[in-house]
Amino acid sequence: MQTLYDILGVSPDASTEEIQAAYRRRIEECRPRELVVLGEDRRRAIEEQLDWVNLAGEILSHPQRRQEYDLQLQESDQPEENAEASRPAEAPGPPRKTAWDMAYYVSVGVALIGLCMVLAARGC
Repeated sequence: MQTLYDILGVSPDASTEEIQAAYRRRIEECRPRELVVLGEDRRRAIEEQLDWVNLAGEILSHPQRRQEYDLQLQESDQPEENAEASRPAEAPGPPRKTAWDMAYYVSVGVALIGLCMVLAARGC
């Protein structure tokens, strides 16, 4: 079972600075320079890996969220009488991109292009 600590390659007692450094290192490892030339399957696998790395960095870099995650790990390590009530110690699933997310990114891109056009017209 893989935890968020395993994803970043740090120990559970790592400092925030160590976690942030490991996060940056993992992002660089997961981002090939020529993502466009990779096949669709490989690109999807890399994107899923990036989702996990981003999730791990987001949770473990914030003390309160990290503390909640650590409590969840501790609770899952203790055996429970009711197997249905037990939670897995694995990391939560990676965030999924929705059509609304994509629409937002497109609208931001269009706004940035418009801004660049205005600035170019003014000679900036």
